[in-house]
Amino acid sequence: MKKLLILFVSVLLLVGCKATIDDKECSTGFHLDGDLCVEDVHQAGTFNSSDDILDLVNSFLDRQNLIGRHLGWNFMFEDDVATDAEGGAPAQDEKGSDDYSETNNQVEGVDEMDNVLTDGKYIYVQNYNKIQVILAFTIESGYDVLDVVKEITFEDLAGENEYFYFNGMYVDNDRLIVVGNSYHHECTTYYEDKEEEPTSTNETGDVSDDVTDEYYQECQYYEYHTSTHIFEYSKDDFELQNKYELSGYFVGSRKIGNDLYFVTSEWIPFYLAQREDFDFTIDNYLPSYVVNETEVSLTYEDILYVEGTEPTSFTSFYGINLDTNEVSTEVVLGEGGYNLYVSTENIYLTGTKWNYNMDVMLEIEEAEANDEEVEITENPYEITTSIVKIGILDGKVNFVANGEVPGVALDQFAMDEKDGNIRIVTTTSNWWWWGTTNEINNRLMILDEELNIISTLENIGKEGESVQSTRFVGNYAYVVTFLRTDPFYVFDLSDPLNPLKVSELEIPGFSDYLQPIGEDYMLGIGYGDNEGGTQGLKISLYDVSDKTNAVVASEIVYPYADNNYIWTSTVYNHKDLLVSQSKGIIALPYTENDYSSDYRYWSYKTGVLVLNLDIENGTISERGRVEHSEENEYGTYVYKSKFISDYLYTISSKFVMVSTILEPETVLGQVQIGESYPIELPDEVEPGEVDPVDPDAECLDGEINEDGECVSGTGTGSDLYPLFETFIHINAWDDLLNQADAEYLVYFYNQSSENCQSIEEQIFEFGNRSDLTILYFVDMNNIEGSDLLVDAIPALVKIADGVIVEEYIGSSDILDYIESINQ
Repeated sequence: MKKLLILFVSVLLLVGCKATIDDKECSTGFHLDGDLCVEDVHQAGTFNSSDDILDLVNSFLDRQNLIGRHLGWNFMFEDDVATDAEGGAPAQDEKGSDDYSETNNQVEGVDEMDNVLTDGKYIYVQNYNKIQVILAFTIESGYDVLDVVKEITFEDLAGENEYFYFNGMYVDNDRLIVVGNSYHHECTTYYEDKEEEPTSTNETGDVSDDVTDEYYQECQYYEYHTSTHIFEYSKDDFELQNKYELSGYFVGSRKIGNDLYFVTSEWIPFYLAQREDFDFTIDNYLPSYVVNETEVSLTYEDILYVEGTEPTSFTSFYGINLDTNEVSTEVVLGEGGYNLYVSTENIYLTGTKWNYNMDVMLEIEEAEANDEEVEITENPYEITTSIVKIGILDGKVNFVANGEVPGVALDQFAMDEKDGNIRIVTTTSNWWWWGTTNEINNRLMILDEELNIISTLENIGKEGESVQSTRFVGNYAYVVTFLRTDPFYVFDLSDPLNPLKVSELEIPGFSDYLQPIGEDYMLGIGYGDNEGGTQGLKISLYDVSDKTNAVVASEIVYPYADNNYIWTSTVYNHKDLLVSQSKGIIALPYTENDYSSDYRYWSYKTGVLVLNLDIENGTISERGRVEHSEENEYGTYVYKSKFISDYLYTISSKFVMVSTILEPETVLGQVQIGESYPIELPDEVEPGEVDPVDPDAECLDGEINEDGECVSGTGTGSDLYPLFETFIHINAWDDLLNQADAEYLVYFYNQSSENCQSIEEQIFEFGNRSDLTILYFVDMNNIEGSDLLVDAIPALVKIADGVIVEEYIGSSDILDYIESINQ
C-alpha cells in the first residue's frame, strides 16, 4: 500500500489577548501568549490559503459529479454503510464508599463519557434538560441520605447559544465535567430592509395588509456553526471552575487521568462558494477554541489533507490538560469519521476514502467532452476505510500516520491496539450499481505502527453472513457473524503475522454485543430463539477457557412468541450494561411490551433486569427485576444501574431507586427526579366482549389473521409496528419540512423491509424519549406524493428551520446516531 507522508503544523494565533503574567510557566512545547499557554509550531501543514482548499474541493466534487451525471446517484448509497427515602440528608461532608461501579469502558484506563455516573457517594444523572447530582450513600448514614442536592440546567449551560444538546459527563476525585453541543445559524435574508418590502394584492387588486415583519426574516442562505462545550465543576461545592469551547460538532471523547481528548467536525458549505450573490469565505470555518474567555484561532498552515477523503469538513483533534488549561490541536480536512477507538497511547479515527480509477475517470471525461455515451465496465472507484492515527500523551496530540483498509468497521469494538499493532475487523459488500449477487467479505487485519497491513484473514463466516459483533481480549479476537445462524469465532492473534481461526461455534440467533468476563468467559447480548430465528432477546454466556473449543455455558431467551416483546438498550450502548464478578450480577435496562390476544390490550413495563452471574459454575439466571414504570406510563425511560457497597441503584428519568444487590426487587428507598406521561391505550375489555373467531376475517392494516383472529403484526416476523401508531405520523411530503420551529427528526420506514424490522425495537424506545428531540414517523406505504426525500430506508433525517441538516441512511448509521445521543 502506498503510504501518504503528511506532516502537520500547529501555528496558533491568539485573539483578544490579555496582559502577560510574568510568573506563569508553560509546559514544554507551549509558549505564553497573554495569560494563556499556546502550543508552539511543531509540524508542517498542507495548505497556505483558502484558495488551496477550494481548488482541492472543486477537483474532488467534479469527479463525483462526473460519475453522477453518467451513472446516477442511487448506487452511491447503501444500507450497510413510590415513597421517598425516609429521613433528611445529613451533611454532605460525610465520606462515600470506595466500592462502587464504574463506567463500562472498552479500554482499561481510558474513561468514556456517560449519562449516569457515580463516585461512591453521589450519583450524577443527565435527566431530560438538566444534570442532577444525587447524594446516594455515605459510610456513616448508608442509603438513607438519598436526595437531590444540585441541579444544572441546560439553560445554564447554553448561555447565548440558540440550541444546546448534552453529550456526556466525566467524574473523578476532584471534578465533574459536563460536555455538550450547541449550534447557531447565520441568516442571509431576501430583503435587507422594509423599503424593499414586497406587496401582494388580493382578488380585487387592492394591496394586502397581511405581509408581516416575519416575512423579512425569511432566509435565502443559512450558515450553520456548531461548537463543543466542556464545563469543569469542583466537587467541593459544584461551582463552575473552567469552561472550554471547541469549534465543531462533537464526534467523540475520552479521558485519561487529568487529560481530556476530543474529536470534533465542522461541515463547510462549499456550495455557497458557487453563489455569486453570497460572500462566502472559509475563514468563518477555520477551527478555533476558547479557554474561559480567551480565544485561539488556527491558520490554514495548521491543516492537513488525507488523500481520497471527502474534503468537506474540518475534523479537529484536541488534547486538554486539566491541570494547566493548555490545549493541543491537530486538524484534518476531511469527513468527521464514523468510528473512534482510543488506547492509552493513540487515537484511531476511521472514515471513508474514495480511491478513483483514473483510467475510467479519463474515459468518462473524454466521452463527455465529445458528447458521447460511455459504457462503464469497470468500477469507477473503490470505497475503503481510512484510518487516522493521532498520538496522545499528557494532554498533547500529535499526528502519527494514516492508512486504509478494505471494507467498513462495524463499531469501536471492531478495533483494538496491542504491542503497537492495530487489529481491525471490517466487512466489504458488493455495493456497485450493476451487482446482482450479495458478495460479502469479512476480514480481520493487523496493521503495524505505521498503519501498513501486515496480515489478513479473509472470508470470515459463511456465504452471505456479515459481522454482527467483535471483541478483542489480549491475544484473541472474538467475532460473531450472522445470516440464519450465529457462528461465534475465536481467532489466535499471538503471532501478528499469522493470525489463526482456532474455534467455531454455531448456534441460533446472534449476539449484537460481546462483553469479556475475565479471560475464560464472554457475555453475548442479542437476539435468537431455539429454532434458528431471531424472535426473542437472548443473553448468552460463552465458555472460552479452551480457545480451541468455545461452548455456550448458559443462556437465557425471552421469546416473542409469548407476546412479551422485551429488548434492552445494551445491544447498541455498552455503557448501559453493569457486570460485576465480585458482586455476582449482570444488570441491564429492559423495556417490555405485552399484548394480550384475549383482552386486545398493550401494556408497557420498563426497569432493570438483574441476572445472577455464577462464574464458578458458568451459569447465568434471572435474579429479579426493578420496575420503574407506573400505570402503563410510556414516558419513563430507564438509563442504567450502579452499585455502591452492597446496594443496587437503578436510575430512570423518573426515579432513583435503591435495593440490596441480593434482593433487587425489594425497594428500600427512592427519590423522584422527574415526571412521566401516560399514553392513551385501548380500554381493557372483558373476555366475553371480544369479537367471535372468524377464520376468514379480513383484518385492518397492521394486523394479520392468526387462527381466525386479527392480531397485531405484519406477517414478516415483526409485531411492533402497531405501536408506531402512538407517535405522530407525517402522511404528505409537503408537510415534512414544516413540522416545528425547532430542530426535529423524521424516521422513514417500511413494514416489509427486513432492515427496518431489524431496528424497530430501538426506534420504538427512541421515539418515547421526549427528552432527546421531537421525532415524527413516516410509513413509506402511506405517504402521499412522489417527491422522495431520502435515498433508501430505513432513514433518520434531522431538520432545522425547514432545512435538512443531517441524514442517516441504513440501520447501522441510525443506531450509531442513537447511541451518540444516549451517551
